Amino acid sequence: MKNKLYICIVLLAVGLLALGGCSNDDSDFTGEDCYFVSFSLTVDGVVYPAKIIDNKILLEIPYGIDISQAQVSYSLNENATVLPDPASVKDWKVDQLFRVQAYNNNFSSFTYSFSYTDVAANENVILLTQADVDEFAGKNINRIDGNLIIGEKVSSVSEEDVITSLDGLSSLTSVNYNIVINNSYAGGDTEGLSNLKKIGGFYIGSTANGADPKRRIEIALPNLESIGNFIANSDSVTAISLPKVQEISDLYIGSQFLADIELPNLQNCYGNFVMNGSRQQYPSAQNSNRSLNAILLPKLSTVSGNFSLNSFMGLSVTGIGALQTVYGNCEIKSLNAIELINFPLLQRVDGDFIMSGNTAITKIVAPELISARSIDFSNGSNYSIKVKDIILSKLTNVQNGITLAYLGCEKVELPMLEEVGESLVLQTAPDLLSFTAPRLIACKSIRFTAINQLKSSDFSKIENLEKAEIYTCGAMESFSLPKEVSGNLTISNSGNNESFIDFGNLESIGGTFSVESFTKPNLEIKKIKKVGTISFTRWNYVIESVSFPSLTECGDLTINSFDVIESLSMPLLTQAKSFSVIECPVLDNITVPLLKKIEGQLKLQGARWYDEYVITHLDDFAALTSVGSVSIQYARRLNDFTGLKNVVNGLESSNWMVSDCEYNPTLQDMKDGKYTN
Repeated sequence: MKNKLYICIVLLAVGLLALGGCSNDDSDFTGEDCYFVSFSLTVDGVVYPAKIIDNKILLEIPYGIDISQAQVSYSLNENATVLPDPASVKDWKVDQLFRVQAYNNNFSSFTYSFSYTDVAANENVILLTQADVDEFAGKNINRIDGNLIIGEKVSSVSEEDVITSLDGLSSLTSVNYNIVINNSYAGGDTEGLSNLKKIGGFYIGSTANGADPKRRIEIALPNLESIGNFIANSDSVTAISLPKVQEISDLYIGSQFLADIELPNLQNCYGNFVMNGSRQQYPSAQNSNRSLNAILLPKLSTVSGNFSLNSFMGLSVTGIGALQTVYGNCEIKSLNAIELINFPLLQRVDGDFIMSGNTAITKIVAPELISARSIDFSNGSNYSIKVKDIILSKLTNVQNGITLAYLGCEKVELPMLEEVGESLVLQTAPDLLSFTAPRLIACKSIRFTAINQLKSSDFSKIENLEKAEIYTCGAMESFSLPKEVSGNLTISNSGNNESFIDFGNLESIGGTFSVESFTKPNLEIKKIKKVGTISFTRWNYVIESVSFPSLTECGDLTINSFDVIESLSMPLLTQAKSFSVIECPVLDNITVPLLKKIEGQLKLQGARWYDEYVITHLDDFAALTSVGSVSIQYARRLNDFTGLKNVVNGLESSNWMVSDCEYNPTLQDMKDGKYTN
């Protein structure tokens, strides 16, 4: 009886002690816990997990592994912090002391140390030679709880050290961590691994650095069902077959000579799905894959990272019909033989949706796509324009911008598009007759370039348009805009044969209105009432008249180098920030009958080397009563300044400059009534 009582007292004491200190129980969160949940080091892509026992972090490393510059990975309990940050440790061969502090400021200290250990089947297995592989065969091991490393990283090993066969590994059914095949492997296949059902990861090279095994390799893992990362960054890889794999973490393939890939049951990729036709990051056409003809992914529905196909010059078939969601970027680049890109079920791309350099493509189909961060379809060049059809029937929202370039189609329809966060760019579409986005209400910028047959487009419903640019659209008659463009409106080498572009309801331009290379004699800009800056300054060699019949207010106005312009009409203009007419030698009719105030400078300047400047008087400015300054030069026939008589009393001599005219009155001359010579 006494013994039983004694035992009960001891158990009660132990229970009370367990309630104190840093607790790992399942009670409501109190912020008292302060411990490492996990801790590991990674060297050359291989992960080495530590054991955490009694505030000690114990790492066991196989001999020959240099951990001095290893990468650390760890996790703490909820809301705990650690000092110093393990990521700041410079040398993991030196013992370390860490302090973990809980949310309520409780703390615990942990010591880190490492030791070298013998390689055993329940940890890492390193097979550097064929003899090592053959010796492993005699142990009848079917599971490795650590990593399996095959071969040396260096290729320059003796013939007896080269691994030529993996048959000695045929008993393996699982490797809990990674299989790493290094450069000294000279076998042509992976038949010795054909019984594997589960592996943590498979590596030939890494995503950053390729590998160069001594022979071309066909990777076939016919019974594999479970895998983490699959990385094959090597031009030695010619075939990949994972017929039973349904889920994968990261998949990265970079091979110039890959000719076949089988992933018939892959449904989900929880990281990046990347296939490159070369080990090089930016391969040339000569260094890109010409061997792979088809990529079939009949069940792949979700990619949680990026989806990328790049630099497969001979690829003519893709089967990605089940893909519905890409949470990263979706990139299709430099597939020079493919004609059709079809994403029949794709609904969402959270990153950038990019197709570029696919020079044979004629049709892009994504009828269910609703949203993307950005869309950039730029397939071709000025010399190769083949895209005849783009189907984006349900596209509603694009967070950043849309770019469609090098189009051979006659129409582009975005019937459901409502919002574009940044810019809408349409470029080089020589046969385009129709572009419609009838529901578009939000877009910051629009740019149309080299669309020579398009006559009209309507963006009048946009509520926040900041900028619009039209370049080389020679048939454009109507480009309907909302009442206000808060930024710049630029027109270059555009407008139809009869008149300037009709901007619909546009009345106000907050930034610069610029017209370049207008090829008709009469430039009439209707309806616009207010402009921040007017800048007609380049390559307008045939314009004879410019008219703003509705303009009432303008910021800086500059008309520069119009060789044949004879008249400038702004009959309703009442005020301007500045008014400059430069090198317009035959301009002698400036109609501004209501212009009373120029806040800054009134500038009239002929060409220094050109004597024939027809203007003889300034009566066109007779309504002016206020001007900041006057600068008139090289008007060699100008001899009558009467039109400025009402502004001179508000000027000082420093704000009056007249030179190289037929008559050059000083400010005092003007104040004395000497307006003519």
